[in-house]
Amino acid sequence: MGVGYASINSITLNVNGEMIAQAQEGIFITNVEYLKRENALPNENATLNLTNGTMLNSTITLEPNDETSEVSIKVSFYNKYNYDFIFKDVIYDEALINEMPDIYSNLDITYTFDKQEEIIASKDVMDIIITFKYSNYDNSTLDTLNSILNFQFELVPVVVGSYNYSKGKMETLTIPTNGLYWIELWGARGGTMSDYNGGKGGYTSGNIPLKAGEVLYFYLGGKGNQEETATNTGGYNGGGYSGYNPSSENYNAGGGGSTDVRLVGGEWNNFNSLKSRIMVAAGGGGATKGEKGYYTGGPGGGLIGQLGEGVYTGTNSVVETTGATQTSGGTSEYEYNSSYGTNERNGKFGYAVQEITAGFGGGGGSGYYGGATSWGRGGSGGSSFISGHNGCDAILSTSTATNIIHSGQSIHYSGYTFTDTIMVDGYGYNWTTEKGNYTGMPNFNHTSTITGNNGSGYAKITLIKLN
Repeated sequence: MGVGYASINSITLNVNGEMIAQAQEGIFITNVEYLKRENALPNENATLNLTNGTMLNSTITLEPNDETSEVSIKVSFYNKYNYDFIFKDVIYDEALINEMPDIYSNLDITYTFDKQEEIIASKDVMDIIITFKYSNYDNSTLDTLNSILNFQFELVPVVVGSYNYSKGKMETLTIPTNGLYWIELWGARGGTMSDYNGGKGGYTSGNIPLKAGEVLYFYLGGKGNQEETATNTGGYNGGGYSGYNPSSENYNAGGGGSTDVRLVGGEWNNFNSLKSRIMVAAGGGGATKGEKGYYTGGPGGGLIGQLGEGVYTGTNSVVETTGATQTSGGTSEYEYNSSYGTNERNGKFGYAVQEITAGFGGGGGSGYYGGATSWGRGGSGGSSFISGHNGCDAILSTSTATNIIHSGQSIHYSGYTFTDTIMVDGYGYNWTTEKGNYTGMPNFNHTSTITGNNGSGYAKITLIKLN
């Protein structure tokens, strides 16, 4: 997550305590006073430098013949924001040290301060006491310190939206203030059959700058349906239908829906809405159990959707199935001529197969592209997408439902770009430009690490830095 620092206003204080302040939005200094001048010369002074907005410019002169000499200053702050902040640090301004090291960097004098890591609440005050004293002392010790100090406050992260799956309901969020936001998405799990599990949902996250008044639309994936019937529908937001073959005892679960955030609202499968997605966490494929085989569903991707595992004991060969990628849906090439349903099994942009499919097999998971509804095995997982994540392939704004054109680069055509991105598949493996090591993913409350999401989708957006 990012770190946010608050602004401080300009204020001037002389030895007699006369003060002039310029009000400013945010956290600002309301008073500076000397608390203690222990064996220090009387010509010290403290002023605030308006140039960089967060500077306390104080010239401290200690007694040159007394190594116990020290000066203490109390700096008072007021938090005008509607958010809480943590007081993090007081540091030299690095630019001034680099420009004028002989003036601003005196290693013979040090300072300490209190209240570090304490919270200054909204509309509250905080007093910070800084004490200057010698760090080393001998006859050559410098007794004056020009301390250009920077007070740093970190915003206490604020969850501005958290959304559970709610029977296919789109969630709308109007951004409350300019700032840097952390968005997290969890895709849904595919349906389970008896002891054969659906593929777990993937996880995506990243930081993105947003402005007050902008509107985001969140679509939460539903877990794949898993009744012990010949066929099942997929979960909301693109989970695939399972296969259907009533002539044998085959039970097939639906695929899990993906969870995404969009710039355009509307029905979940509206193409203009789908192509406005700037982040997608993939859903997992549905499991299958039949008289001639059983398979788990493939977990949601990564850049590529994953395949399920299992055993097939029939005489027909199990057709090779693939997971979704950044440019195409998952595939299953087996052609099963039947009046029970379509032979189309391949995933599409934004969803897996949305109609009854002939033959047994789990439904594909949804995602940036949907996984395949398999034949003789669990459905494959969908793929994930994050605008700005290396390895992702964004589509062009000119794309249509019948002609999707990829840009060959990761940034969405809107220009909305995430940084500090994380992408974890339903097996718990981290993806950069390729599949990496096992890391797991956080649970919804960040209280533990899980392999993959075991239920319906979830989304969370947190303000981490004010602009």
